[in-house]
Amino acid sequence: MGKKAFPLLLLFLLSLLPAQSQNNRHTDSLVGLLQTTHTDTVRAKLLNELVWELIYTNPAQAENYAKEERELCEKAGFKRGLFDSYTALGSVRYVQSDLAAALEYHKQALACSRQNNYLKGLMIANSNIGVVYKDLGNHLLETHYCLAAMKTAETLGDSMRMSAIYSNLGLAYQGQKSYEQALAFNEKALAIREKRHDQRGIAACYINIASILTDQNKLSEAVDYQLKALTLATPLQDNYLLAKCYSNLGLSYKKLNQNELALQNLEKGLAINTQLGSKASLAALEINLGEVYNQMQESTKALLHFEKALQVSKEIGHKKWQMESYAGMSNAYEHLKELPKAHAAYYQFAELRDSMGNEGYNKEIANMRVVYEVEKKESEIALLKQQEEIKSLQIHEQHAVLQKRKVLLGASGVLIVSLLLTGYFYFSRQKITALQKQERAVRLAEESERLRMAKDIHDDLGSGLSKIKFMTELVSSKSENNPEVKAGIRSISETSTSLVENMRDLIWALNPENNKLEHLIARIREYSSDYLNDFPVQLIVNLPISIPDKELTKEASRNIFFIVKETLQNIVKHAQASRVTLVFELQHNQFKLSLTDNGKGYSAHANTPGNGLRNMQQRATVINGQVEIVAAEKGGTAVHLCVRLTAIEKA
Repeated sequence: MGKKAFPLLLLFLLSLLPAQSQNNRHTDSLVGLLQTTHTDTVRAKLLNELVWELIYTNPAQAENYAKEERELCEKAGFKRGLFDSYTALGSVRYVQSDLAAALEYHKQALACSRQNNYLKGLMIANSNIGVVYKDLGNHLLETHYCLAAMKTAETLGDSMRMSAIYSNLGLAYQGQKSYEQALAFNEKALAIREKRHDQRGIAACYINIASILTDQNKLSEAVDYQLKALTLATPLQDNYLLAKCYSNLGLSYKKLNQNELALQNLEKGLAINTQLGSKASLAALEINLGEVYNQMQESTKALLHFEKALQVSKEIGHKKWQMESYAGMSNAYEHLKELPKAHAAYYQFAELRDSMGNEGYNKEIANMRVVYEVEKKESEIALLKQQEEIKSLQIHEQHAVLQKRKVLLGASGVLIVSLLLTGYFYFSRQKITALQKQERAVRLAEESERLRMAKDIHDDLGSGLSKIKFMTELVSSKSENNPEVKAGIRSISETSTSLVENMRDLIWALNPENNKLEHLIARIREYSSDYLNDFPVQLIVNLPISIPDKELTKEASRNIFFIVKETLQNIVKHAQASRVTLVFELQHNQFKLSLTDNGKGYSAHANTPGNGLRNMQQRATVINGQVEIVAAEKGGTAVHLCVRLTAIEKA
C-alpha cells in the first residue's frame, strides 16, 4: 500500500480553449464584466473564464458557473460554447474526484464535437476521456482514446498538444507496466518542449519520467529528475508544479527510508496543496506522511495524519484512499499495542476492499474501473429495449392474425388459391422472423440471468472467502508458537486465495458483457500482469491500435485464455526467464497471439510428457486454430497462436 505517486496529468492543458486566456485578471473583475455584458457569446466566454479561475479554489462555485454557461449556450444555440461548458463541467468533476460524472460530461463534449465536425474539440475530448479512464484503471480504453486524440492532433499539426498527448500515452503505458514504451512517449514529449524552450513543459516531462522510474524502483534516478524539475519550477513560481515536485520527492525519499528528507518535502507539498485547495492531493499527502511516521515508529503522529486523510477522502468519496487510511491506522494501532482498534481498522479496510471489488475494481491496478452510475443507466436502457422488443413481437403477431383473416374473407375462386399460396409463404416468413425475435429476447433474458448469477457469486461467495482469509490471518498472528496450527491455517488461507482466483475466472466467463474480442484481450493482459507480478519477470505488452467490435463464442474465449495460462505456467516453472513479451495482432481476418520469453529455450524446458503441449494443441484444434512453439530470435522460446476471426466469432 501507499503507492501514491503524483504524475502530471495534462488534462487541463488540453482542456484550455480560446476562452481561457493567459492573463491574471481577478475573479472580481470577471464578475463585474459579466454583470455589465448582455451579449450571449461574450457572457458564455466570461463564465468559462470564471470556471477556470475558481476550479481549484472553489470548485462548487466553478460548477455553478459552468452550468450557467451550458444553459446560456443551449438557449442561444451557441454550439462551440456548449462544448466549452461540457468540458468545464467534466474538469470540475475530475478535480472533485467524481470520475463517473467527469466521464459522462467529457463524452457529451465529444458528441458535440462530432456533431459539429470540430476537430480541435475531438482532440481535447478524446484526450480528457483517456485521462479519466486512466484513473478508472481501464488502460485499454485509456490508450484507445489517447491514440484517437493523437490522430486528430497530427491532422491539425498542433505540436504542443501532440506533446501533451504523448505524455498522456506515456501514462497509459505506465499503467500497463510497459515502462519502455512509457519512457519513449515521454521522451517524444520532452523533445517538443525542449525545441520550444518551454520550461514549464520540460519540468512536467521530468516529473512524468521520474514517476515511471519510481515504479521501476530506480529511486536514485527518479530523485535526480525530480530535483531537475524542481530547479525549473522554482523560478517560474508555479505552485502546481512545485506541489508535484515536493510530493514526489517526499514519496521517493520515503521509499529510500530517508525519513527526515521525506517529511521535509511532503510537508512542503502539503502546504502548497492547501493553498491550491486540491483535496485529492491533500488526502494522498496525508497518507504518505502517516506512512513515514509509521516507518519511524511514531505511531501517535501517524494516526493524526491517517485520520485527516480519512476525513478528506470521505469528503471526496475516494474509496481507495479511505482503504489505505484504514490500513495505515491498523498498523499504527498495532505498534501502540491497541489490538482491538487495530482489528477494527483492518476490518474497515477489508470491507472497503471487498466493496471496491463489488463495483468492478480488480485488485490495486484496476482502481475504480466500473462507474456505478453509468452501469445503472446502461442496465435501464437494456431493460427498456428488451421490453420494447417483446411488445413489438406481440403487435406483429396480432397484425399477422388480422392480415390472415382479411385474406380469407376477401379471396374467391382461383384468386383465393393464389392468395392462399402467397399468404402461406408470407406467414411462414413472418413466423421465422417472429421466432428469431423470440430467440433474441430469450437470449437477452439468459444473459441477464448469467449476469445476476455472476454478481450473486461475487457478492456472497467472494465476501465469504475474503472473510475466511481475513479471519485465518488474524488467527495465524496469534498462533506463532504453535507451528502445526499455523501450518493448517496457512493451508486454509492458501486454499481460500486459490478459490477466490478461480471464482474470478468463473465470474468473468459468466458475465455476458465479456464476450467481445476487446474484453478477451483486456482479460489476458490483466491476468498476465497479475500472474507475473509475484515473480521477478518483466511483462511487455503490445496491443493493436484498434480492435474490431467482434462478439466471440464462449468456447473460443475460454480455450484461448487457457492456452495463455498454460504457457505462462510453463514459463514460470521451467524457463527461468526475466522478461516476457505478450503481442496481439489483428490482420487479414487473423487473430494472432504471441508469448515470447528470454529463458533457457524450448529444448531445455519443454514438457517431455507432453501433457501441457498436448492440451494446448487440443484447445487450438477445437477452435480451428494452430499453436506453434519455436526458438525465439534472441534466445528463449516463442509460443504463437493463430486463428481465423470467422472461426471464433459468434454467429
